[in-house]
Amino acid sequence: MEKICFETMSDDRVLERVDGLIARSNEITAELLAHLMEVERRGLHLREACSSLFAFCVERLRMSESAAGKRITAMRTARRFPLVLEMIARGDIHLTTVNMLAAHLTEENCAELLARARHRSKREIEALVAEITPRPDVASRVTVLPQQTAPVATTGPAGVGLEVRAPERAPRPAVVAPLSPRRYEIRVTVDEETHGKLRQLMDLLAHSGVRDPAEVISRGIDLLHQRTLAKKAAIVDRPRDGKPAQKRTRNIPAAVERAVWTRDG
Repeated sequence: MEKICFETMSDDRVLERVDGLIARSNEITAELLAHLMEVERRGLHLREACSSLFAFCVERLRMSESAAGKRITAMRTARRFPLVLEMIARGDIHLTTVNMLAAHLTEENCAELLARARHRSKREIEALVAEITPRPDVASRVTVLPQQTAPVATTGPAGVGLEVRAPERAPRPAVVAPLSPRRYEIRVTVDEETHGKLRQLMDLLAHSGVRDPAEVISRGIDLLHQRTLAKKAAIVDRPRDGKPAQKRTRNIPAAVERAVWTRDG
């Protein structure tokens, strides 16, 4: 790689080069997909002693498994819908978008769906997929996760004491995923104390017909949201009129906080 001298480069020039590099990267990505398309069409991966295009990308081109899978899916989608390649080259969509939409594109909806996906983030694409292929709500449930196995003492060579630990389970990642328009699945792990409070709230609210943990959590979020807005942005149900300041102060009047928060969302 050519050595770059940033010391003599102006801020505007750095940003200009970044824009140019992104444009080149998009074009190279589209060109790579087109060449992979030709490699598979000609069966050139077989000539290179690779049983599949995936093996060719990983073993011959030294891609990671994830990168190879993502590019092969995008390539095969572009082969069905050439517009995909054009939009990748222009930077209108990225590989993640193509992979998320691949199973949902048809001859009838391709142009419209890709237009809607233009310059969208992954989260926005998830919402778009949920809109075109809505899924039913997930049934609420509270599940106890298995505990990790405690260390087991054993004896090694010459009577040396050893401590053997069972492999630890990887923590489950939190999930916030759209199921359909305005409906989301939320999956998290909480400790025993939080679980106990949730159960207690469900018992206390049962008389009012609230038995679904999702509704209990929703009410809790509403309350925390209301209190946080009141504290951080002075958003309250009955705001007091702002009074003219009598002296210079670093505190921002509540009326100004409310106005700015409402203006900027």
